Amino acid sequence: GYESYTEKISDNLYHTYFYKNKQEKEIKNIKVNVLSKPQMVVQSATPVVYPVLLKLLHSEEIRKAIDIPEYKVWEETEKHLGWIVNGKADLSFSAVLAMANLANNKDIVKLESIVVWDNFYLVTRDKNVKTFADLIGKEIYMPLFFNAPPAKITHYLMRQFGYNPSDFNFVYGKPFGRPEKILEDIVQGEIETALLREPEVSYALVRNPEISVAFSYNELWKEIHPESFGLPNAGVVLKREWAEKFPKETSLLLKEIQSAVNWVKENPSEAAELSYKEMNHSYDEVLKFLSRVHYEYKPANEVKSEIVNYLSVIEGKKRAEVAVSKMLDE
Repeated sequence: GYESYTEKISDNLYHTYFYKNKQEKEIKNIKVNVLSKPQMVVQSATPVVYPVLLKLLHSEEIRKAIDIPEYKVWEETEKHLGWIVNGKADLSFSAVLAMANLANNKDIVKLESIVVWDNFYLVTRDKNVKTFADLIGKEIYMPLFFNAPPAKITHYLMRQFGYNPSDFNFVYGKPFGRPEKILEDIVQGEIETALLREPEVSYALVRNPEISVAFSYNELWKEIHPESFGLPNAGVVLKREWAEKFPKETSLLLKEIQSAVNWVKENPSEAAELSYKEMNHSYDEVLKFLSRVHYEYKPANEVKSEIVNYLSVIEGKKRAEVAVSKMLDE
């Protein structure tokens, strides 16, 4: 009664996820309600797009054209894969790497756009930390696991700037380094230095004034790739079957997501007011987050080279190009 999805992490490491298959026939077939509106189940792998998602759900145009009976923002990022693999989620805000791995194994998704860029920051309570050199021999707490995007990008940047990753002491949680746990530990003074993403970086800065951002990975990336727009962290992913069956609604949906992204960027106070309760954080924490996060709606085809460059660092160029060609329908 279980379905499985296996993800290759390296030549000698694979992760296999098992999902209880509770689908009924009517779930496998896209449902249209009595008003002839297609239903769409929406999810996000992380809280980073919460304000955009909530603005989208308030769109009158979307309400007229699409019925959204359910949405979910996952605390445990990897669990969103189950909804994609078993066909429950029609729209996902997901990490680019997760979708690349999925595309290389199951051709069931389309990457429509990138909305979150440059989302890795080295945060610390040590004011003397300014570069990787200042961290040699010290503990660096890392989200996820040793072959996930945060660690792979870290190793790549270190090597590009002449450092050997083995000279650093990376610490991971068991089985995963949860960003929320790392946030609590650094705020409470249990750890000194960590790699975090938004919104956890902003939460840490608001809750403990001793914490500062030593450097952003985007700054280092652009030193190496000055022509680059940035690191394409997360994007809009549609179930292929849904997008092909409802092209008109798909066009409207993407237009409204772009509009929601622009509104959040232009109205951070209102966006914080809209989303802070749902995010279970204070208004000040969410407002700080919205002042720092880099939202930018870019159709995936327009930033193909950015996606390939990013995935090549993590997956190798050949695997990256194959995944991108599948996700972008080339």
